[in-house]
Amino acid sequence: MASLPPVPDDFTDHRYAVKHGVPLWLRVYPTDVNPAKTPRPWLLWIHGGAYCSGQHYHLRSWLLPLLHAAGVQVVSIAHRFTPHVSMEEMLEDCDDAFAWCRKNLGAVLAQRGGCATDKYGIGGDSAGGGLATLLAHRLRDPPARVVINVYGVTDMVMQQEIYDNQPLPDQPWQGDAPEETIRKIIDDRDPSHAVTATTNAWNLACLDDEVVKRGHDAIAQGLKGVWKVSDQEWRYNEGVKRQWDVKSYIGHHKLMVTLPLRLTTEMTTAERDSIMRKHSARHLVAKSDLGESYPPTVFLHGTADRAVPIDESKDMAAELRKQGVDVEELYCEGVDHGWDNMYSSPKDEGWSQFIAPIGRFVERHLCATS
Repeated sequence: MASLPPVPDDFTDHRYAVKHGVPLWLRVYPTDVNPAKTPRPWLLWIHGGAYCSGQHYHLRSWLLPLLHAAGVQVVSIAHRFTPHVSMEEMLEDCDDAFAWCRKNLGAVLAQRGGCATDKYGIGGDSAGGGLATLLAHRLRDPPARVVINVYGVTDMVMQQEIYDNQPLPDQPWQGDAPEETIRKIIDDRDPSHAVTATTNAWNLACLDDEVVKRGHDAIAQGLKGVWKVSDQEWRYNEGVKRQWDVKSYIGHHKLMVTLPLRLTTEMTTAERDSIMRKHSARHLVAKSDLGESYPPTVFLHGTADRAVPIDESKDMAAELRKQGVDVEELYCEGVDHGWDNMYSSPKDEGWSQFIAPIGRFVERHLCATS
């Protein structure tokens, strides 16, 4: 597992909304680089985590080095997780974060060269990539100038078909809490219980082995320091602790589609299919009645991805090309989900092949002076 670089000191945290008593935060990473000598564009980034985990404090290792060098201000956002909220509510959180940025980024970044708030892009990885590609359909005033989709979920129908064709594991689910405890959480639809940031297995590379061996509480305390997050913003409580097992349970029982989309066995096949397509950017793009052009989109994916099939990126890219949208496809042979954290600097082998093209695509569509 590639170790993530340290979180830089140069950022500001802001609360963009409170919903059902749950505060929602975002982090602004400014840059002083300004190749165009104009107010800087910005990019809204949504993290991954199967719609039920992750956090916005620690970005993909290549994102800030790449975008800051191009003069792009970066904003990473939190949103509420399933099971307590649906995917539609997650998208509403993203809408609200965007609205906050449009209203406030100019003032927040006034001493850092300013920000052209109408000149923005959207990006995300994994589940966050799925939300980002959907958000590009929703935000039309003004539309995004670019989308960065890093192995994002763009086809819920395909994703669910994979789960339907895979048998459940022979071994029963095992976690730190009893299954009945986690099942109660899975069935909880109270949005006031929603979690917005969690520890994950991929975070463990940031900590010493001795800290990891001491368990969840020590891990959470260690990561709080790594993420440079205040007590006000992130409180490690029982709900956050149990969300670790929630993610494991959702993965074991293959609920990543059905749970956030609120699909039930009482629904007809047609009803379930309609909901999945409504929340699949690839199917929305394919509709002939959209009437609006989708933003230029760059795809980054591994050919051996076992979590999100590479065909989700390839199929959406093909649909976009049919509509004349500029598309860049970057596919790395033989790598699985989450592989891209091996890149943190232009000195890294493979940067020029898989990361630098993202930067050029962004510069062409987001950083151009027109």
